[in-house]
Amino acid sequence: MKLKKLLEIYSADTLYDVYRNIYKYGSGFSVGFLIDGNWVYNDELPKKKLLFQGLRVKKLYLNGYVEGSDVELSPTIFNISTLTEKKLDESIEEIEKEVEFYWNRDNSIWFTIKSKIDEDFEIMGRQTNFNDYPVYYEELEEKEKEKLNILVEKFCENNNNKLETDKYIIEEYYNCEVY
Repeated sequence: MKLKKLLEIYSADTLYDVYRNIYKYGSGFSVGFLIDGNWVYNDELPKKKLLFQGLRVKKLYLNGYVEGSDVELSPTIFNISTLTEKKLDESIEEIEKEVEFYWNRDNSIWFTIKSKIDEDFEIMGRQTNFNDYPVYYEELEEKEKEKLNILVEKFCENNNNKLETDKYIIEEYYNCEVY
């Protein structure tokens, strides 16, 4: 792919615009270009038009990052000359999936709710937005849902590994599939 085509795909005039367009529509991206033998990333990318200024842009660097996590993702580096739009789209999609997986894993509280009364009653859930109550208990009456939501909120706010009442046991669990 020619650099001009890459700029067209992202409706961009500059490499900085390419970065901003990928970043804006993605889950968290770092974008870099190898320009005249030096890697330049993100906000440091030139904000001026580069075409026909004699600069050689050889490679494109893409990497995702996960807010609220220490996970380090592996970058994808493309030679601009052999890059295709399909390959770029597939890579961005793959990075998005990886970022989402690790964000959900590292920024969620995963829990199980078991009943002390009904041994067949077990609910698994995840809470990521602590302003919203999880809605995992369709089979319960409204009053019981409200009680359970309050317990889950208390469990999540206090970062408990286990919360026990006369009717329920709420425990934190991790059951993450390998990406």
